[in-house]
Amino acid sequence: MCSFFYAIMIFGGVAVLAIVIGIPFYLWFGQETIDMVSEINTKTADLTCWHCGKQTSSQRGRCLHCHQELR
Repeated sequence: MCSFFYAIMIFGGVAVLAIVIGIPFYLWFGQETIDMVSEINTKTADLTCWHCGKQTSSQRGRCLHCHQELR
C-alpha cells in the first residue's frame, strides 16, 4: 500500500516539475522556439535525383519531378 502512495507522490512531483519548468520556458522563448525544437527530429535532407538533377526529399522513394526511383 505504501508503494502506491510513493508512486502517486512521484507522479505528482513530476507533473508539478513539468509545469514549473514548462510554463516559464514557453513564456520566455515563445511558441516559435518550441516548434523549432520539436522539428529537430523531423528535418529531412534533400537528395539530388540521378535522372533529372533536381532536389527531392530523402523521405520519398521516387523523385518529385521526374518520378524515377531514387534508390
